[in-house]
Amino acid sequence: MTYFERCAVALLGAMIVVLIGAAVHIPLDIRTVAPKATFLDAASAPIPPRYDFRLDDFGGQAAAVPEAKPVQPRDTVETVFTTFAEMGYHLDAVLSGRDPVPRLILASIPAGLEDVAEAKVRKALFVQTVLPLVLKVNEEILKDRQRLWKIRVAKASGRKLDALDRLWIAVASDRYKVGRGDLDALLARIDIVPPSIALAQAAEESGWGTSRFAREGNAIFGQWTFSPRSRGLTPRERAEGQKHRIRTFENLLESVRAYALNLNTHSAYRDFRRVRASLRGEGRPLTGMPLLPTLTAYSERGVDYLRNLHQIMTINDLDRADEVRLRDHEDSGLQVAGDEPAAPKDMQTAGSDGTI
Repeated sequence: MTYFERCAVALLGAMIVVLIGAAVHIPLDIRTVAPKATFLDAASAPIPPRYDFRLDDFGGQAAAVPEAKPVQPRDTVETVFTTFAEMGYHLDAVLSGRDPVPRLILASIPAGLEDVAEAKVRKALFVQTVLPLVLKVNEEILKDRQRLWKIRVAKASGRKLDALDRLWIAVASDRYKVGRGDLDALLARIDIVPPSIALAQAAEESGWGTSRFAREGNAIFGQWTFSPRSRGLTPRERAEGQKHRIRTFENLLESVRAYALNLNTHSAYRDFRRVRASLRGEGRPLTGMPLLPTLTAYSERGVDYLRNLHQIMTINDLDRADEVRLRDHEDSGLQVAGDEPAAPKDMQTAGSDGTI
């Protein structure tokens, strides 16, 4: 069962529970459970609900979420370093293409990373921590993209979609903020983020994993939140009159998922999605450098922010990360880089975001 199928089933199940609860006065308590172990098996890593079912969604009242409590990582730099070595996870071998990336998903930044004196070692540990997360999220996105392509081809061929596919499209459209039935717009949004860009932004926004937000809240992309229902940490140097907080997460995987969804939905990144769709349409690989100029709006620093990202990507050879793959991945026929499955003639050009 794919990502949106699970979401659709959860949505139907939640509606049934609400009806039953209303009849027998059973309170609802649907929450994400935080993982207890720092090392998560990628195959069994908990996927957070794609929708937060809250009482106010059904006419009740929702209480404001308090300031997030610090999330203390359990594994230290020493234990993580040893684990990487035992698994044969060496960064140079991975980035050079000699070895695939292990499916090792850390829940939190290793404790003590900020105390590692040698910058080269500190950066390597950070990249080794974040890279599998980015690849895992991209893998999830590609599975959904593949399903969307199949639905798109079926619809263009005149075949009637079954109920599950129609529900999947409805959930996906709501999640990616496009009109229901606009498969072209949806296709432009359900796509990967090049690992080189994700790694560079994570490094810049989190100080290579040493910031308070990264250590206490698994926030490695510096995403702002203004919602009282979202957990977050208040910046200590927040300017007077500002009300934003830095959004926090139960684990690092949730942080990466939220980051990818942000780039794939927010109007500020329309150019990012447009250029990415053009690369797809031309059959070119999705790499970081061509997309970098489209991220000016990510930071108030604008062009200076992009210069920093470019420097991080160049000095640390992060462009090599765009070619790596996860280890032991079953051959599911997923399309990667610039490839796409065959489509009818009238669907050869990738969809554009238009004015959405």
